Amino acid sequence: MHETILIAYLILMVLAGIYFSKRKVRDDADFLVAGRSLPFFVVTGTLLATFVGSGSVIGGASFVFQNGPGAAIFFFAGTPIGAFIMYWFLARRIRDSEATTIPELIESRYGSLARTVASLIILLAYIGIVSYQFLGGGYALNIAFGLPTWQGTLISAGIITLLAMLGGLVSVAYTDFISAIIIFVSMLIGVPIVLSELGGFSGMLAALPSEQRTLTGGLSAW
Repeated sequence: MHETILIAYLILMVLAGIYFSKRKVRDDADFLVAGRSLPFFVVTGTLLATFVGSGSVIGGASFVFQNGPGAAIFFFAGTPIGAFIMYWFLARRIRDSEATTIPELIESRYGSLARTVASLIILLAYIGIVSYQFLGGGYALNIAFGLPTWQGTLISAGIITLLAMLGGLVSVAYTDFISAIIIFVSMLIGVPIVLSELGGFSGMLAALPSEQRTLTGGLSAW
């Protein structure tokens, strides 16, 4: 059953990427920044799909368990606080600049050398980010179909690269939006099932070590 669901998901992503790339990509601005005209819910969806993955769901739960809710609140607050700061103080100025990349923005203020350095930093950072996405897809295909991980990684790399090349940010944003709906619905279904297996919220708390039930999780203020 899970094999069929995974194949259907991959086909849906490719078809959606093709559809939106043909409908909405007309020039470089559409490809790079989606014409600066993405609907609110699509922007929300692509941000949700970008920030909520196995690292957030599984890794986040592990972080809370190991360090307590206080450390988790401190750690995870960075993204929403950063987003609000960007929205209130920088978003309008960035939009008015008509720049299509972060290095362009940096160049306009600090010069071409700063742009080159920024480009290298972003390149190195995203090599790591994209590589673990490829590997994660490879592991998923390995579990679902028994493919060697390296083969699954190559297939994942091909599909992800295809989606990015089809329509740039347009195809990425809209396929992310579809993924965000799937993530949200899955969480609505999955969380009650998990809680019922644990005997409800009280049962989940009772299963935790005593230190993990305190705000600090046993950590000192330092």
